[in-house]
Amino acid sequence: MTQVPMTFPADLVRDAAARVGTPLYLFDAAALRRRVAALTEALPDVTFFYSLKANPNLSVVRTLVAAGTGTEVSSRLELETALAAGARPGQILMVGPGKPLEDLRRAVDLGIKAIVVEALEELDEIAALAVAAGRVQPVALRINPDFQVQGARLAMSGRATQFGIDQCDLPAAIERAEALPGLRLVGLHVYMGTRILSVDTLESNTRQVLELARAMAGQLRAPLEFVDVGGGFGVPYYDDETALDLAVVGQALRPLIEAFRGAHPQTRVAIELGR
Repeated sequence: MTQVPMTFPADLVRDAAARVGTPLYLFDAAALRRRVAALTEALPDVTFFYSLKANPNLSVVRTLVAAGTGTEVSSRLELETALAAGARPGQILMVGPGKPLEDLRRAVDLGIKAIVVEALEELDEIAALAVAAGRVQPVALRINPDFQVQGARLAMSGRATQFGIDQCDLPAAIERAEALPGLRLVGLHVYMGTRILSVDTLESNTRQVLELARAMAGQLRAPLEFVDVGGGFGVPYYDDETALDLAVVGQALRPLIEAFRGAHPQTRVAIELGR
């Protein structure tokens, strides 16, 4: 049985099913634009990136890019989809462990906003590609921090994981990133977990990531361009789950972000969202 969002009139659904058959998915572009506007109103000093792994549908991505979001990609296909949707290279982050060399080469050739590095060895690969291309490629370091935030349905930090560089290796990663030719260290990325439906958890996550960024700042030659605090904003899947109130999220996170920006005015705070 097809489930249809209540925002669609029944005759529209019937017409669509008659034209293309079933099963089918219908996406409400106006609802997507309203969601971006609500996020921007709640957190006006944040740069948002849409994570294509949530839904790489070209029309969805095109709508979100037109509404003002950047894009976060984790494969060559997602990268090409973002470009086809109208995202400029400077609006694209590439993330994920074990990136194929050809994906890295394409990202370097485009000069995307940043390749998020998940391992020290990846720095060497990107540097070699950048030097060969005669470019300087911006990179960010994904850190697997010592701390863990409680409340994420899927935790992705605070333990051994394939994601990111362990916090104890952060000084070596900074030194390496700043010493290698062809690289420019521009960002810090921490993704604590996903499917977060607690404002307290989001506040704790953001506070701890920004504290890590403050500690990291003293080790850098130049200020960071951005700190990506992940995101992980959840949507309710079950009857006993409640949707996040973005106004309340904004009230909790804005003071943390404003304080960080006051001390580090050259550094933007980024949040990546999917669902």
